[in-house]
Amino acid sequence: MKTPDVRLDSLVDELSAVLDENIRYIKLTLERLDELRGAVIKRDEEGLKSLLSNIANEQGSYGLVEKRREAIRRKMAGIFGCGIDEMNLSKLCGKLDGEKKEKVARTQKELKVLTEKLRKEHKATSMLLRECSRFNNMLLRGILGNGNETVTYNDRGDASWELQRGMVSFKL
Repeated sequence: MKTPDVRLDSLVDELSAVLDENIRYIKLTLERLDELRGAVIKRDEEGLKSLLSNIANEQGSYGLVEKRREAIRRKMAGIFGCGIDEMNLSKLCGKLDGEKKEKVARTQKELKVLTEKLRKEHKATSMLLRECSRFNNMLLRGILGNGNETVTYNDRGDASWELQRGMVSFKL
């Protein structure tokens, strides 16, 4: 190590453990997005409810991992005498050598690959959900609207429509 700081050595070990948790969480998120798309396509309402419940339950534990990572980042920034915004894995790799540098570099590369894949999967899932929403809206308008709906806008500019028919008055 270029910096003979024992504190830095233990912080790098802690950071590696936290980054491994981040990698596991990203992989889990990728699996969840696959499950979500599958449940939407299959119209599996119970599967969707179960999936959303699991996601809500796991949300808190990941927040703790994020807090640990930020605390380690803050301590490392103090050791290197830089701002927390400047402290990143590239800067850390520049200060390390040997096995620890290689491990941090491998982790950084894996995180880049996984986050890019997550970005693509998120976009694909968002597109699917938007398309389902658009199709459902068109279907409802075709069945119930018959051209007699009224479109109104709220203070945020969001459109809503209300059907005005003799038998049905339905607000969406």
